[in-house]
Amino acid sequence: LLEWLSLAMPNKLVTVAKYFEMSSALAARIKLESQGVGCFIADEQLAASFPFALGGIRLQVWESDAEKAEEILAESEASAGVDEAESAGSEEE
Repeated sequence: LLEWLSLAMPNKLVTVAKYFEMSSALAARIKLESQGVGCFIADEQLAASFPFALGGIRLQVWESDAEKAEEILAESEASAGVDEAESAGSEEE
């Protein structure tokens, strides 16, 4: 049975990001899914209640999609940093 499972699922799940707020994890999941990368939040129900106990809310993808997912998340974080800097600059004026 284990041999069959390993043939049926040659990929394994890997964690590409960890979050301590469910809203951040959900936003990242939506971003990946909108780019065609299948993903899910590991232990979603438990993580929503006790994110620190689990060491963070883990966003996981198939190993074959990990590199693409990391690139998408990095681009998303970079653009969010620019947006935050622009809004902080407009608040100071």
